[in-house]
Amino acid sequence: MLGASLGLRRWFAPAGPIRSGVEGFLDVGRTFRRLAGPAVADADVGVGLRLSLAGTPGVFHLNAARGLRDGRHAVSLLWNPAP
Repeated sequence: MLGASLGLRRWFAPAGPIRSGVEGFLDVGRTFRRLAGPAVADADVGVGLRLSLAGTPGVFHLNAARGLRDGRHAVSLLWNPAP
């Protein structure tokens, strides 16, 4: 699989120990050598909420996205240990 991401993030002024922000993004990907079927390319656009705690490395991501090829929706929650 080959993929790339492009995003624009905006952090807000900290509220106590919590720092928050929003992000708009475009993710693209293409599969190769699938077990069944041809290679597939796809792109998703979405928005996300970013949260971090002062003194703690990393950022929580809550994302909502829509596939441009298939129109499907996805929600994801993840922890990125590198800010």
